[in-house]
Amino acid sequence: MKRPKKKDYNYVVRITEANQKRLTKLAKLDGRSESYIIDAALDMYLNSIRTQPLA
Repeated sequence: MKRPKKKDYNYVVRITEANQKRLTKLAKLDGRSESYIIDAALDMYLNSIRTQPLA
C-alpha cells in the first residue's frame, strides 16, 4: 500500500465507537469539547502517516 502524497488531503478516516468513547472521556477530563479532541487526534494521526518512512 502506497503512502498518500503530502498534498493529498482527501483522507477518509473512520473513528470506531470504542475510540470515540475514549476521546469523549479525554475531552471531559481535559475540559475541552469533544470535537476539539477528535480534531486534534485526527491531526496527529494524519501527521504520523505523512511522516512515516516508506517500508
